[in-house]
Amino acid sequence: MIRASELHLHRVYDALQQKLRAQPLVHGDETWVQVLKEEGRDAQAKSFMWAYRSGQDCAQPVVLFDYQPGRAQEYPQAFLAGYRGLLMSDGYDAWRTLTGTIHLGCMAHARRKFTDALKARKTPGGPPLQALKFFEALYEVERVARQTLPDGETRAAYSLRLRQQHSLPVLAAFKTWLDDQAPKVLPESLTGKAIAYARNQWDYLTRYTSDVSPRSTTMFWSATSGVLHRKKKLAVQRHRCRRQGKRRDLQFGADMPGMRRRSLCMATSRAH
Repeated sequence: MIRASELHLHRVYDALQQKLRAQPLVHGDETWVQVLKEEGRDAQAKSFMWAYRSGQDCAQPVVLFDYQPGRAQEYPQAFLAGYRGLLMSDGYDAWRTLTGTIHLGCMAHARRKFTDALKARKTPGGPPLQALKFFEALYEVERVARQTLPDGETRAAYSLRLRQQHSLPVLAAFKTWLDDQAPKVLPESLTGKAIAYARNQWDYLTRYTSDVSPRSTTMFWSATSGVLHRKKKLAVQRHRCRRQGKRRDLQFGADMPGMRRRSLCMATSRAH
């Protein structure tokens, strides 16, 4: 019974993976997991759960997890082999090695670094709060873009127009602020690291304001304000899968292969 269920989940997983590869936009992220009683590995060894999902406006949403023993670039390369759409991720180098895709930077990751820097301050405010005001202005443009459309204008055209009229000036001011602040903060401080990350990822973070493909203007909603919700939801799903993975390993022991783990996590994430 277990073997038959595993084979069935394997077929479902492969079908969903093909469906995901056909999507115009894919979100990718990875997180470490500790798997107990895994053959050939210490219990303290770090493994990784790679998470993939379709865009916010996808008619057939897909969420998949891919358990792997490491964080090397070969894992997303294999999982998304042949993918030619838009790929949203953080700044981890492994994602950028995928060729044939249009890479987008995750605004939520950049924003979170300033949020962490603000929480760590002994006194409120300062540069992290100033940075967060830029993010709020960018997110407000996206909230407006999701409201009632003007007569005779498509959602894609409306979103692109708002971004170019309102987001680009905010981004220009933000970039000037980042460049001005960079030499004034300690590079190893949380604020310094947040500023460095935003500057290093700038081209990817701002690419959503350009019409990089005929389909892009609709999907870049997921790449900006919508991604904050998506990343939070994705983190919850990863954490749930991580906890379930630990429990099942403890229950099944060393005979539970990675394929079964990722299929079980896929099936559970789809059910919630």
